[in-house]
Amino acid sequence: MAQRFAMPRIDADADQASPPAGGQQTLGSSPFSGEPDQEIHLPGPSALPLVLAFGLLVLAAGALLNYYIAGIGLLICVGTIVAWARPALAPVTDATAEPLEGGDDLNWWGLLWFLLTEAVLFAYLIAAYLYIRAVIAPEWPPEGTERLHLTLPAINTGLLLLSSLPIRYAGRSIQRGQQRGLVVGLALTILLGALFIVLQGYEYAVAGFTPQTNVFGSIFYTLTGFHGAHVLIGLGMLSVALWHAARGRFSAERHFGVQAAELYWHFVDVVWVVLFVLLYVL
Repeated sequence: MAQRFAMPRIDADADQASPPAGGQQTLGSSPFSGEPDQEIHLPGPSALPLVLAFGLLVLAAGALLNYYIAGIGLLICVGTIVAWARPALAPVTDATAEPLEGGDDLNWWGLLWFLLTEAVLFAYLIAAYLYIRAVIAPEWPPEGTERLHLTLPAINTGLLLLSSLPIRYAGRSIQRGQQRGLVVGLALTILLGALFIVLQGYEYAVAGFTPQTNVFGSIFYTLTGFHGAHVLIGLGMLSVALWHAARGRFSAERHFGVQAAELYWHFVDVVWVVLFVLLYVL
């Protein structure tokens, strides 16, 4: 079987159409015949992934040591993501407006593997929680720790489940070429997601324990904080999609960014329902 490789783009319009900023256009070859079969975009070299990794490290350390350190890590992460997204926010030109042949397949495979890795991470954390609860600390919650109240998390669960409706509305609207419905659906989803983050922050503020209190506090903040970070990532994806939607850059034929944000948001919703049942109900 021939190995997959990339070739420089060679077509009749190569001298007229420049590649998108921050990378180059190449032709991907078939793993069976070795013949070029799809056009793909390779990102250019960048130090931003390393900066983002450092920001996540500072954020994680701050969550354990000091909230001010965590705030610095969060600022680094947000700034890096904004800098990373700047090329995507640039005006669409004739060279980049046309969909790439085979590009949608590559996009979907990338999104699928990304969600799979995220699901595995949550599975590890949930398995650790169940092991600690069943084997290490059979008395749950530990003595001296009150059971969690249901009011705030139940409201948050309702907010996230409700947010699935406008994001689905946005996805269906752009499939029909309806730009207004896309913008309204994305904006409502962002609003509900932001309310979720605010209420979760309030729950942390009034909670009678911290990650350093005991094993219950540690695993609770790890699970909910990890999920909250994913909600923030989802809000970032939705905000970028809204930026493009407000400028009419999506169409009925080209809207993978909306589909990716929608699928990721549904994934975040499902994970929260599982956490809600495990942490607050059982």
